[in-house]
Amino acid sequence: MTPPRCPVVLVSLVLTACTSDNPAYGLDEGGSSTSAGGSSTSAGGSHAGDELGSDDDAGSADGSGSPPSCDAPAPTDATCDGIDDDCDGSIDEDYAPITSCGIGHCNATNTPSSCIQGMESACIPGEPIDELPDDDVDQDCDGMDAVSGPPIDSFWDDFEDGSVDPRWAEPACTGDCSIAEQSGVMHFAMPAGQACSCTLSTADVYSLVDEDVLLDVPAITYFFEPLRFSMALVTEQGDVIEYGFDGSGDAFFAEIEDDGALVFAQKSEYPPRPRFWRIREQGGQLYFESSPDGASWGVEMQTETPFFVGAVRFRFGAEISAPMPNSVGISVPNYNTLP
Repeated sequence: MTPPRCPVVLVSLVLTACTSDNPAYGLDEGGSSTSAGGSSTSAGGSHAGDELGSDDDAGSADGSGSPPSCDAPAPTDATCDGIDDDCDGSIDEDYAPITSCGIGHCNATNTPSSCIQGMESACIPGEPIDELPDDDVDQDCDGMDAVSGPPIDSFWDDFEDGSVDPRWAEPACTGDCSIAEQSGVMHFAMPAGQACSCTLSTADVYSLVDEDVLLDVPAITYFFEPLRFSMALVTEQGDVIEYGFDGSGDAFFAEIEDDGALVFAQKSEYPPRPRFWRIREQGGQLYFESSPDGASWGVEMQTETPFFVGAVRFRFGAEISAPMPNSVGISVPNYNTLP
């Protein structure tokens, strides 16, 4: 009785599945494979089954007698898991660090990911630095290179012609607060009995770098706690430098918001009610100043320039946070010019 040949075919198929030219499988060019359990020879050599018959096409897919081709991919060890995935005696040797994270300067100075003893550390973006305008580099990592506007004092307005200069954007007012250019001033009207606000902003951006911006605000004599009247510089990202009068303490105030966080807040005494207010930037410092005559200036507050101020919109106006007992009107005769 002839013994069954199935074991011979099965052995031949298993070995064929591993006969890619990949030394990681433990196969030599001659088709032999050595394992922990012993040794065996592929269909190209001899085995016990040959004594049982000589079907040359056993295990052949096309009847040629040759073993089937194998297209299995070469094993790799690219996963950071502390395991020798390709059985070559090394661990995670094919791991490829992630070298891109963050944007702009933060991507250029990042710390790539790493794999140490099977533990992966993520790619860490670098830290933003002060933005330099017009150099095609995003130093502060906000997704754009800063582009400087014209000097902020290149736009001035004496509010004499009775119509709002087109370089101002449309007024932004809530409630019954209103603004109008009339009789040589920009007049803000704030009614009693309601909270409201009204501001006027430049349509385009300007540069405050080593420049100053001036507002002519005759003395405010109605000191109601909810009232604030201020001038402000606002970046494209929404950061704000604000300076003005706070009715809650009859005081000048200066505040800076950077990325939504209040990073600077100070107050100084408002009397003797100076007429001219100024924000000046010089050498990386911000100066919040006042003057009775536009000639002699005193520094009310001072701090480091917190962010790039080469592209800011100028804004001024009033805000009433709660109803007042009486209405208030504030007139501004001049912007960036003296009478």
